[in-house]
Amino acid sequence: MARKVLFINGHDYSDFVAEDGYQWEDNDIDGDGAGRAMDTMMDRDLLADKTKLQISCRDLLQSESSAILTDIKQEFYEATVLDACKGKITCQMYTSSRKAAIAVIRDDGEVVWSGLSFSMIER
Repeated sequence: MARKVLFINGHDYSDFVAEDGYQWEDNDIDGDGAGRAMDTMMDRDLLADKTKLQISCRDLLQSESSAILTDIKQEFYEATVLDACKGKITCQMYTSSRKAAIAVIRDDGEVVWSGLSFSMIER
């Protein structure tokens, strides 16, 4: 991915992102008053909308995977990302939940992490 799209805690991880590995999503957060009534009409009680990113990485060396996983391990972290709705780079606080990768040991003994992926959820 050529464009600078992923900075976490000031570290540029843009080149870690796999081709087609940057998925943007906008989620509405509704309050208790939201739902469908008996007359089948939908009511909304929109409290906020939050961004969620799903990041998939290219194959990473151990030192690379360790660096990015360390940065997203904090409860909340600052990330500068490309926002599809705003059409520009934005800076927000995020948290990460699920993180997954597959270890591949090359013939030379080097560990490479394949398919490292994680979600980033706006605070």
